[in-house]
Amino acid sequence: FLRIYDKDLMHVDPFSTILPVEMQLKIFIECIINPWYWLREICRIPVDGKPIEPGGGSEFIADRNNIASWYCYLNGIDHYDSKSRQLGKTQNAVAQLNYAFHYGALSSTFLFFSKDFPLAKQNLYRLKCQRDMLPKWMQMRIAVKEDGKFDKGQDNITTMRNPVTNNVIKVMPKATTKGNAVKLGRGE
Repeated sequence: FLRIYDKDLMHVDPFSTILPVEMQLKIFIECIINPWYWLREICRIPVDGKPIEPGGGSEFIADRNNIASWYCYLNGIDHYDSKSRQLGKTQNAVAQLNYAFHYGALSSTFLFFSKDFPLAKQNLYRLKCQRDMLPKWMQMRIAVKEDGKFDKGQDNITTMRNPVTNNVIKVMPKATTKGNAVKLGRGE
C-alpha cells in the first residue's frame, strides 16, 4: 500500500499550484500504474464544512474494509462491503469508480443503477465532488482534438464523459417492472 515506483515523487505535493509539467506527468503516470499512490496521495473525500475544491475534503481513510475492498476491486474479485451506516462504504465505491473513470479504463461505459433514480443521480454527484477535489490539472475536463479544437466532454446530472479517456458514465432510471429491468442497459 505504500509502494511508489517513481522515487522522484517522494515528498512532492501533488496539490501544489506550481508543479512543473514534467512532475505533473510523473504523477499522472504513477497514478495510472499505481492505484495505491492515487488513493494515498490524490483521492479526497467530501466532508461537511470543508470546500469542494482541489485539496478540499479529507484524505481517504484506509481502514481494513476499504483496503480489502480495493484489493478485491483491483484484482477483479467480486465482493461487497459490510459496514455500519455512514462509515464510508458509498464514498469508497465512488472512489473506485472515480479511479477507473480517470485512470483505469479507456472508452468504457459505466452505468449507475439504484433502487431509485434520485439516488443514482446523487452517486454521480458524489463522483463529481471527488473529481473536483483532484488537482485541476488531473480533472481531465478538456482535451484538444486532432483538428486543434477543444473537447469539453459532457457533464450534466445524468451523464458524464471524460474527453481524455472517452469514458462515459450514465445514470439509468429505476426499473418499474421486471420486463423493464431486463431491458435496462441493453445496447450499452
